[in-house]
Amino acid sequence: MVDVAQLVEPRIVIPVVVGSSPIVHPNPNFGPIKMYKKITTYLTLTFYLLTAQAAQSLGDVSEAALGPLTGVKKIMVAISMIAGIAFLMGAAIQYMDHRKNPVQVTISKPIVYLILGVVFISIPHITKISESAKVFLS
Repeated sequence: MVDVAQLVEPRIVIPVVVGSSPIVHPNPNFGPIKMYKKITTYLTLTFYLLTAQAAQSLGDVSEAALGPLTGVKKIMVAISMIAGIAFLMGAAIQYMDHRKNPVQVTISKPIVYLILGVVFISIPHITKISESAKVFLS
């Protein structure tokens, strides 16, 4: 930013920089978090490229890429079962509340909880069925 300052003589105009030090804005492309994301992305891509070059077939590449996800799958199955049981228990509690006071708790609430409970409990069974279907596809 440049301001204009006039001296005592009306004909002399001198440009002056506002403030004693220049204003420096931080660069949004650099920072500890963004740098970690870039490094992690680079290392992940390098790992997958090296795995793809060392593999004999496309199936080996997919096995190497999906190998670390087995632990995540087990955690997701456990969370799904816990959520399904919680929704089923919630459906029973909401139904009892509906029986006590139908005006305050509508019947749709326990029905929705029941459907969600069944869906969450069936997710692990669907994953087992999809794993066994891989045998027939190959």
